[in-house]
Amino acid sequence: VLLMVMSLPNVAHSNAVDLGDNAFKSGHFEQAVQHWKAALKQFALGGQNTQYIDTAVRLSAAYQALGSLALANGILQRAQARVQQIDDPMRQANVLSQLGDIEMTSGNWKEAQIYLDDAEKKAREVNDTQLVANILNKQGNLWLMREDYLDALKETITKYHPCIKQE
Repeated sequence: VLLMVMSLPNVAHSNAVDLGDNAFKSGHFEQAVQHWKAALKQFALGGQNTQYIDTAVRLSAAYQALGSLALANGILQRAQARVQQIDDPMRQANVLSQLGDIEMTSGNWKEAQIYLDDAEKKAREVNDTQLVANILNKQGNLWLMREDYLDALKETITKYHPCIKQE
C-alpha cells in the first residue's frame, strides 16, 4: 500500500501531462496550459528535470499557439538552464528548436537561425533523424519567411541532399 501511495504523485503528474496533450491536440490550448502548468510545478518541486524539460517544451508550444510569446520564451529559458545541468543533447535540441520557432514567430530571424543551427547540431549528435527532420523543416520555413531563396537552395543541397538514400 505504501508503494502505491508513493507512486500516486507521479501518476497524477503523468495524467496532467496526458490531459494537456489531449487538450492541445483538440485545439484547446488554454486547457493544455492549465494541465501542463500544474505538472510543471510538481516536476520542479520534485526535482524531475527530464519531465520538467519535456513539459516545458509542450507548455511553450501552447503559449505560442495562444500568441503569448514572452511566456513561451520565459518557460524555455528556465528549461534551457535545467537541460544544461543534466547534459542531455536530445532535450537540448528540443529546447533550442522550440526557442528558434518562437524567435521565428517573433520576426527575430537572426536569433532563430542561431537557435535552429545549434538545435540541428545537438540532434545530429544523438542521431535523432526525426528531430533533425523537424529542425530542417523549421529552417526551411525560416528561409521562406526571409525570402532568402538563394541560401535556401544552397542549404538544401548541403543539408538535405546527403540525407537522400542512394539506391
